[in-house]
Amino acid sequence: MIWLRPYLLLLLLLWLPLAYRLIRAGRAQSAWQKLIDPALYAVLAGQVGARQRVRSWLLPVLGVLIIIALAGPAQRTDSAQSINQGNLYVVLDNSLSMAGTDLLPDRLTRAKRMIADWAGSGLFDKTSVIVYSASAHLLTPLTQDVATLSTQLASLTPFLMPEFGNNAEQAFGLLKQQLAANEQPPAHILWLTDDIAAAKVAAVRQALPAAQSSTAVAVGTQAGSPIPLPNEQGYLSDNDKLVVVATDTAGLVERASVLGFRIATLGSQPNVGLLGDRSVNSASQVAVADLGYWLLIPIALLLVLVNRHAGASFAVGLVVLLLSTAPNSALALDLFHNRDQQAYQALLQQSPEIALELARDPALSAQAQFQSGQFAPAAQTFIDLATPEALFNAGNALAHAGKLPEAVEAYQQSLNKAPNPAAEKNQALIESFLEQQEQQEKEQQQQDQDSQSQNQDQQDDSQQSPSEDKAKQQPSDSEQDGTPSDPAAESEAAEPQPAQEQAEQEASEQEAPSAEKTAEQLRADQEVQAILNQLQAPAGSLLQQKFRYQFQQKPIETDGTLW
Repeated sequence: MIWLRPYLLLLLLLWLPLAYRLIRAGRAQSAWQKLIDPALYAVLAGQVGARQRVRSWLLPVLGVLIIIALAGPAQRTDSAQSINQGNLYVVLDNSLSMAGTDLLPDRLTRAKRMIADWAGSGLFDKTSVIVYSASAHLLTPLTQDVATLSTQLASLTPFLMPEFGNNAEQAFGLLKQQLAANEQPPAHILWLTDDIAAAKVAAVRQALPAAQSSTAVAVGTQAGSPIPLPNEQGYLSDNDKLVVVATDTAGLVERASVLGFRIATLGSQPNVGLLGDRSVNSASQVAVADLGYWLLIPIALLLVLVNRHAGASFAVGLVVLLLSTAPNSALALDLFHNRDQQAYQALLQQSPEIALELARDPALSAQAQFQSGQFAPAAQTFIDLATPEALFNAGNALAHAGKLPEAVEAYQQSLNKAPNPAAEKNQALIESFLEQQEQQEKEQQQQDQDSQSQNQDQQDDSQQSPSEDKAKQQPSDSEQDGTPSDPAAESEAAEPQPAQEQAEQEASEQEAPSAEKTAEQLRADQEVQAILNQLQAPAGSLLQQKFRYQFQQKPIETDGTLW
């Protein structure tokens, strides 16, 4: 017998003294019982005394049962025997070259799909993934949850790594440490990469741990592909030359064979014959059988006996409360995670609203606010953290909130604390946009002034002197002689404009600036959105924060290789 929520048993310390007083109060004799003959009192009082004594016991027992049910009495399930090949340990190349698109949609995505296929094949008990570039990081510890594994892989890109490079020996060194802590069951290594440098073979051999089977997969084609940059910013170049990464499949297969790896094609299923004999492993079960729900039946009956009317409503509420704490396979795992860890999982599952309710860490709260579109609160939370990365994230949040000058200031504060190329780029991008916007406003003001001046000149020209008006009013010589005037000349004469037409013209002139302003606003919104689309992704990415923190704890010297 175990308890899922043992801390609730402390409520018994408060309830038992109260229950004792309730029982004693039920046993106490009434003052009338002392004065009246017992036989007469029994006739007068009927069974009231007996009911009171029964109720005096019902409430204490009911309280104890409710506390026990809430504490979650449970029983461990028997360990299930599963026949499998052992555990799968994936070593995934996450260097820049894995962003190549010679395999559609890209190399890394194809590698992710193969990992998901192998993890869900049923041949392995648990799966773990290690990713590497210049440094190696544990993406996912051993897990049986393929859905969680896929979620972790979905957010992985080569641009999340703290340093760029291609150091596979770092990954196998980390794998050796992981295997030292998990000697059983047998280990199977799956290595997905697009390059095994000849200069790295010796270092990889030294770091390579022993395993029951080792499989290598070549990712990419010999035709190669340029490396696309994030946010559609073009392609990676080196000294103004486009970088094209090609996979030397023959050389990769040769070096992998020298290291003892069997070769598999990308997208293939695990080969049972190459994995070795199956082993019977006892898989420990995290889920437990909660027995507290069986207490709902006596609790409901006791509630009805105590109070028929209120008992039914209270019983329904208690059932809902107990069901909300049900330790199913998903919630049982939450019992072993704090609120911040649950919030982290919610963010990975693209549920920022749930993460915001759970998070206690301000960094997680800010990330959840940003992902849910609450840019202004997210910016303030990032600013309160006052770290270089948080200030960079504050700049991105302020930019999305439309506060571009404040975003520039936040980027500058981040740069004052630590160098950050992404902050420099975003700051320069927004400053350039603000300068262009200011220049456009000045030009627009100048155009408005010129237009007003031109309209004023036209009005001055159209005005005529009184003498000219008088001359026009006098008949011409031809009219005095009786000669008929030319109709065309008469049509050319200026006629007074009707008042209605003048009103309509004035209204149209007043509405024109409003329409023009709306169009300008739409264009401005489009320009701002274009700037936001060019901003580099927030450095607050959870995986990126995790990898950067691990790199800072154990930095390494890079060899200058970027892919």
